Amino acid sequence: MNEQTFYRFVGFLKKIRLGWITPFLFLLKGEDPRSQFKAIFNGLVLPLISILCFLLVWDVSSKQIVTKFGT
Repeated sequence: MNEQTFYRFVGFLKKIRLGWITPFLFLLKGEDPRSQFKAIFNGLVLPLISILCFLLVWDVSSKQIVTKFGT
């Protein structure tokens, strides 16, 4: 795959909202690992941690809600 095709594919992934895959492709291509791991952390790991924290808070707080139908 030549350079132009690679960047067109990366642009396509970003258009279809799969841009989080691009740091992995850049790692395979041999780009700077430090910046790619930073992009992976910011684009994939942080959102997953945030979602898990939200679900944890929701689980803890929902146990305290009492309605006339039960908890």
